[in-house]
Amino acid sequence: MSIELLWKKAVTAQNAGFPSKAEKYCHDILGRNATHSNAIHLLAALYLEKKQPEKALKLLDQYIELDPASPDAHSNRGNALHALGRFGESIAAHRTAIKINPSNAVTHYNLANSLCQINDINSAVETYRFAIKLDPTLPQPYSNLASILSELGLYQEAEEKALHAIKLCPEYIDAHYNLANAIREQGHYSRAIKAYLQVLSLSPNHCDALCNLGL
Repeated sequence: MSIELLWKKAVTAQNAGFPSKAEKYCHDILGRNATHSNAIHLLAALYLEKKQPEKALKLLDQYIELDPASPDAHSNRGNALHALGRFGESIAAHRTAIKINPSNAVTHYNLANSLCQINDINSAVETYRFAIKLDPTLPQPYSNLASILSELGLYQEAEEKALHAIKLCPEYIDAHYNLANAIREQGHYSRAIKAYLQVLSLSPNHCDALCNLGL
């Protein structure tokens, strides 16, 4: 089987929801051509999905040597570094990706997540807002921004952002939880109870929601 056909099979398997098959095809390709950049990048993404960031990072470093101008590779490298707790390096990687492609909302969102981890809250808020500006249909920045706004005492805006995330993704558990917290902090306890119960309807073993309900 040719490398070209193996690559087509890898992409087809990934798109069809069979990551283990896609991984096998990538390994087959790299066994015959160790510098096949597409297979390297896809395999790195598969390792990220499997929560194996060390393996992903090694491949992404290899890929970037082949294609240093790839914003996706730098962004995924940032995600791998974030998963490894190397937040300063993660921020640098995401900023490199943004320098190459400033209009990717997901990269800005991921950058904001890493900024939160080093407690650069003002920059994180600004970056979440910019991600929303770039792509208002992405629910995650709204939800994470809601969480930070609650920490800052801006409960009404936090509620608004959480509601917007839920509108975009009605079964988004984190958004429902952030909504419940924002409502509770405003003193609307009956509404907060309903919101926490909604969290539990989506995730019956949600420890934080159970704790906040006193269960």
